[in-house]
Amino acid sequence: MNEGAVDVGGLRLHYVEWGERTRPHVLLVHGWDGTAHYWDLVAPALADRYHLVALTLRGRGQSDADPTGRYRFAEYGRDIHEAMRRLGLDRLSFVGASLGGMIALPYVAEHEAQVDRLVLVDIGAQLGGDRPSSYYAGMLAAPAEFESARAVEDWLRQWSLYAKIPAAGLAIVIREHFAPAPGGRFTWRFGERLRELQRRDSRETLFPAQWDVLGKIRSPVLIVRGGRSESLLPDVAERTRAGLADALLVEIPDCSHFPFLERPRELTVLLSGFLA
Repeated sequence: MNEGAVDVGGLRLHYVEWGERTRPHVLLVHGWDGTAHYWDLVAPALADRYHLVALTLRGRGQSDADPTGRYRFAEYGRDIHEAMRRLGLDRLSFVGASLGGMIALPYVAEHEAQVDRLVLVDIGAQLGGDRPSSYYAGMLAAPAEFESARAVEDWLRQWSLYAKIPAAGLAIVIREHFAPAPGGRFTWRFGERLRELQRRDSRETLFPAQWDVLGKIRSPVLIVRGGRSESLLPDVAERTRAGLADALLVEIPDCSHFPFLERPRELTVLLSGFLA
């Protein structure tokens, strides 16, 4: 595993890579409040066959925040395209989780010649249903700091997204999201920035539905749904599959929104079979 940063439009974007660069390229893009390290339990198992690059989106983790506050799909897409150009990834398979998958849809539609295959991890052309998920709403009321690491874990575990994530996966979430503070307390690394975006913009602005681009995508697509997910509802998953020219829909039972943290072995098997 190697880590680095790439300069894109005045921002330094963090990335993690696994495997030899001579192997087929796979781009991994996390969701709304993730980082490149959210793929740490999946990517190493694929690194003997692929060169995998996980990019941290602007405003998250070790990537720079945009000083002008621009966090739209168009900006994310330009970041990804320029980062891949600078890293020399001319052809790749795109694996996008949640927000990363929604960004992938217009990206693949625009850059079809660059993308061999697309994987949507617990996301379709629309985020959730007509109402925000419990976690999306809960983030707006999240405490600014926590008394201890145990308090962080207890807060996370109340949400279905994190309730059944094993210790190894939750350790990644805590490490990437929270920073130690004086007195044994913990604060958010970048969570407050995301909450400000949620307060400033509507959910429809931050996560615009992508139904209109489905018909433009000809690459094979794998849709992986968590059986307990609030973010990819069954009807949205099926409608997304039906709108794509060549798509397969698979469900991981008793799994929520983060299969790469909750059920990494099952997700790795699915990715291995589809990317081959």
